[in-house]
Amino acid sequence: MVFDVKGTVLEAQKGETCAFECGENTIFLNKEELVIIADMDGMPKHQPNSISVSDVFSIKNVDISTGNINFDGSVIIEGNVCVAMKVIASNDVIVTGYVESAAIKANGDIYIAQSVIGHQVEDEFDGFGNTTTLIAGGNINAKFIQYSNLRAKGDISVEQYIAQSQITLHGNLRIGREDKADGKLFSCYIQAGKSLQTGVLGSISGAVTTIDFNHLLDALDEYKDKLKNKSISTLEKTQKICEIIEEIENKQIDRAELLQKLNLALGKTLPLISKLNRQYYENDELITSHRAEIEVIATDCIYPGTEIAIVDGISSFQREYDPHRITYNNNKIVQEPIVHD
Repeated sequence: MVFDVKGTVLEAQKGETCAFECGENTIFLNKEELVIIADMDGMPKHQPNSISVSDVFSIKNVDISTGNINFDGSVIIEGNVCVAMKVIASNDVIVTGYVESAAIKANGDIYIAQSVIGHQVEDEFDGFGNTTTLIAGGNINAKFIQYSNLRAKGDISVEQYIAQSQITLHGNLRIGREDKADGKLFSCYIQAGKSLQTGVLGSISGAVTTIDFNHLLDALDEYKDKLKNKSISTLEKTQKICEIIEEIENKQIDRAELLQKLNLALGKTLPLISKLNRQYYENDELITSHRAEIEVIATDCIYPGTEIAIVDGISSFQREYDPHRITYNNNKIVQEPIVHD
């Protein structure tokens, strides 16, 4: 019972029945339509008389007030990712600000509008390491990167420079503007994929910058060896089956059931040998084509302390070089000066 200030009893007003409506990516739990549930993983959004679910999670900043983010979908951060924070997304991560001493992992692309900055720390067991980590199943884009660990299955594009970082990628690495690779890459260790384009390669101080193209080539060679070994063992098994079949037939032994099983096994191993041989030669062609894609272009200069490793060759630059292009041709590293018009 409710009273007003004068003690008068106030009668309760009857409420109106609210009709629920399904929003985007939601369904009713039952025919009574009183409970709405999500039809997919994502971020719930309240609406008048309804609720929807989005596969995009938006937030201002990621800091100690928000905690870490782990989202099944894409994450848009309309600000910064601050020190010691983690962001994990099953799709893309977009940051309109900067990333400092934080970790981002995305199955898709990672786009950072501003800087990616970390610090070098000393670990008792692992030596020196960096406090920022970016891991992308696709591409990584940023304005500049320093003291960071980068891993991308796609390309990495940075507008200004990358310094004091460890990089592993499968695609192309480009530092500079869209119309010209005029950025800087120095004091880094790079497990490169295909091509690398920058303006300045290395540091004027002579600090070591290493570019190693062998991590993908080694993986392809290792897979090639596995295919070869499996093909040999399958062939040996096939030959053994054929020998047993021949022995049974020559001795005219009544082993119809055994012969049937052996012929069935033979019918499986012969196509497998064909498949393994096809995969072996396809992998061999992939190794050849990948070697042809390897390229390093420095449009400004290459400083001493720069090392480039391709297959079993290493180019160590002991002095400053003008603009150069480095490729792998006829089983050797080839250096060619770039002549600007």
